[in-house]
Amino acid sequence: MLFKCKNCGGNVVYEPGRGRMYCPHCESEDSQDTLRDSSITQCVNCGAPLELKEYASASRCGHCGSYLVFNERVEGVYEPHMILPFRVNKDAAIAAMNREFERRAFTPSDFMSAKSLEKMEGVYVPFWLYDYQAEYDFAGEGTKVRCWRSGDTEYVETSYYEVLRKMDVDFDKIPVDASYAMEDGIMDLMEPYRYQELIGFEPKYMSGFYGEIYNQGAQELEGRAQGKAREASEEMMQSSLREYGTVRPYRRDLKLERNQVHYALLPVWQYEYQYKGRSYQYHVNGQTGKVIGVTPVSREKVVFCGVLLFALITAVCALAVRMFHTDVPGVVPWLVGLIATVIFIACNWNSRKGRRTTTALTYVADQKPRFRVHEDRFIRKSVVTHKMESGGGGPHGGGPHGGGPHGGGGRRR
Repeated sequence: MLFKCKNCGGNVVYEPGRGRMYCPHCESEDSQDTLRDSSITQCVNCGAPLELKEYASASRCGHCGSYLVFNERVEGVYEPHMILPFRVNKDAAIAAMNREFERRAFTPSDFMSAKSLEKMEGVYVPFWLYDYQAEYDFAGEGTKVRCWRSGDTEYVETSYYEVLRKMDVDFDKIPVDASYAMEDGIMDLMEPYRYQELIGFEPKYMSGFYGEIYNQGAQELEGRAQGKAREASEEMMQSSLREYGTVRPYRRDLKLERNQVHYALLPVWQYEYQYKGRSYQYHVNGQTGKVIGVTPVSREKVVFCGVLLFALITAVCALAVRMFHTDVPGVVPWLVGLIATVIFIACNWNSRKGRRTTTALTYVADQKPRFRVHEDRFIRKSVVTHKMESGGGGPHGGGPHGGGPHGGGGRRR
């Protein structure tokens, strides 16, 4: 399937910045004609042979540069239910990477060069989105502790409660990626997407990008979705028990019932950088612009910056000692320079991959659980006392070690 311009015959692609189809040749919008073809072995535009990856559903002809969508891999059992079109174009993805990595002083000089960034590609990654209804029946014993002191006696009061909770949660579109090529940890870090912006699938949104069909079925991957639902349910339940110092559960019954599962395509920008024989992968959320990736460290930059900074700080410190005629050992400027250099390198040795920004409520409809039962029944109370021992001696309890006529400090017994 090829989208050709009615006006000039060029390849019409979806442009995220415009939010519509765009011909980069004559700059017309929504001017596409759809040229259908069932072949996945040769280009429908120029007839050149295609070299496709096993699960490719959209690709680019290496000969004429046309972006192709393969009919048989976006129809029938492979037709997605939904798609989240790219909202971040390539320039915006590069800008997001620059913002993320510009403060990392030790990245190689050509890390974000124009030549390297030519290889950045937009990809639609296949996902299964699961809807669940969760019912969590919890019962346990909670304690609240109160302490106070009166005179020379310390009191510890422990109140015991029967804690009862019945919580219902509607989970909406818990995502699990269905691509072998994408690491699960990477996709988990890239979340969340704004799933309310999902729309019905249309192949035209894939023109200008790469894409995959699902590599694994919904049943095969459901365990990961259930794990996310259980973890979120437990976190929400625990947040309802925070008023207690300790909680000893004696009933924890969590039931998950799957309502629906959706096959969707979500947008990701991918950038691969080669450095000293190692490949570094970077990913940008194609909707939110969130950046994930570990930056390489140029040891040459570390050495150069370290030596320069050490020499500069040491020289400044030595000059200050001479100017103010302070009686400071000659080794001190060297130590100051060394310590400052180590601190600078440590602060700038930043190669983190990214951070998780999803919460227990990320996939919860209405952003909150419902409690059918939320009861705290008082059971009993116990009080333990501790006498504080006086220092002894003197008419008022003081003594040789009492510290004055009114006695010394107490000692807990």
